[in-house]
Amino acid sequence: MQNHGKQVIDLTLAAIGPFVVPSVNMEANLYAPNVNMVTCGGQATRGTAIIILNPAEPPLIMRDTVLNLCDDGDQKAISASVEDMVKTVSAYVPGYRLKQQVQFEKIRSNVAMFVPDMDQFFTGLKVSVFLGVEGAAHYLPAYAGNLDIMTSAALRTAERLVELRA
Repeated sequence: MQNHGKQVIDLTLAAIGPFVVPSVNMEANLYAPNVNMVTCGGQATRGTAIIILNPAEPPLIMRDTVLNLCDDGDQKAISASVEDMVKTVSAYVPGYRLKQQVQFEKIRSNVAMFVPDMDQFFTGLKVSVFLGVEGAAHYLPAYAGNLDIMTSAALRTAERLVELRA
């Protein structure tokens, strides 16, 4: 397509161009000839995503859990930051929402469990964020939020590309 002067938005992990999550790095990649959308779990969490497929009947709405360890921080500021990002993503993925308030747990963990030869403790904050993505159910069922988030991210990227050309 680049031979014809066309810009490509690829919904696969072809890795021909940079990986894009509109709410995170779309602006930095708008001039790339080919952009690849990050997977549905990556679009929802913006981190390393481990997908667990659940063949439940009836099917379940897409849910994502984000866990983070950080230094003790301002819990109100962390919650506000998460809520702002949810608002940003839900602007182009209407079914994207925070399932409950951000959870905080002060922890003290032995780092030696994870890093041999280290006899230290990590003291900080475990932050848990629980998200859901319900599909719009236009053509696919509401439980297909994983597909809606991908197409919504690609659509948001395409709309931004059109804005640049206007």
